[in-house]
Amino acid sequence: MIPLIVVIDEKGLFPVSFTKRISVLFQLHYSLNLDRVSIPMTSIGNQELPYDELGYGMLIDLLQELQRGVIRKPDHFNNLHFLLLLLYDAHGSPRDRYPLWRWYHRIKKKFLTAKHLTIDTDNSRQHILTALEDLVENNPTISNLVEESVQVEDHYLHSSIYGLFKAYTPIHTYLYLEELEKPIINENPKIFQLFQTAIMKVYRNEFSDLIHFSIAHKKTHLLQKIFDDKVNWLDISMNLTTRRGWLPLHYASYVGDREIVKSICESLTSPTLPVHFDTISLLIPSFKQNQW
Repeated sequence: MIPLIVVIDEKGLFPVSFTKRISVLFQLHYSLNLDRVSIPMTSIGNQELPYDELGYGMLIDLLQELQRGVIRKPDHFNNLHFLLLLLYDAHGSPRDRYPLWRWYHRIKKKFLTAKHLTIDTDNSRQHILTALEDLVENNPTISNLVEESVQVEDHYLHSSIYGLFKAYTPIHTYLYLEELEKPIINENPKIFQLFQTAIMKVYRNEFSDLIHFSIAHKKTHLLQKIFDDKVNWLDISMNLTTRRGWLPLHYASYVGDREIVKSICESLTSPTLPVHFDTISLLIPSFKQNQW
């Protein structure tokens, strides 16, 4: 039973309503717990309930459920996909039309938000980063996880930008969300090395679209950091085509990146171009947004 609470004012004592009593009790509770970490609140009716920080143990339990398939998710959406999106979300990366955000937020809503767990604290961010480090160091299949791709849903194929690419790996997520001005992964040597090694390993594979993806999303400054001026990634990759049949020049033209278009055109006229450029590829007709 909730005790009767009275308030004293200049008119004397008077009882307060049930709703007011609940509010006063919450205020008394938190005034006696001043050392409690300040975290966001959520509302249920007229009451405000506190969020709890996401703990490391809770995160590991969630990852185990994700890995066992207990949680509904797309095929090949692995723990590395989830942890990357969780880390960038914890640092305030806004949700946009990036295809993997949709599935990530479904999982977050069901297993974090519904349980009043927050990731918006320094402790939670550190737990996420620690889980990522442990995955990188201790999972023998990490080189496969970083290249594992999720096929996008059909409606994304009609998007003018996101529809340019049909499959998304953790590498794509890193390239899309990492910012040089606000580094997150780039500040962590272990995790950055994983992505740097993976990119340099696969970017010249047949139909690899990592260079094209970076150009389409105007993230070539990240490539400059990854290749560290040791490799002229643009010259070497300008002859590589994606499954769509497009060259880097097509993607740069499509998004209006004048600097990349200029660099490619200048390289094409250079007698020291390190690769043989297939000029026939420039005759590929304009892309029609058909399913492929």
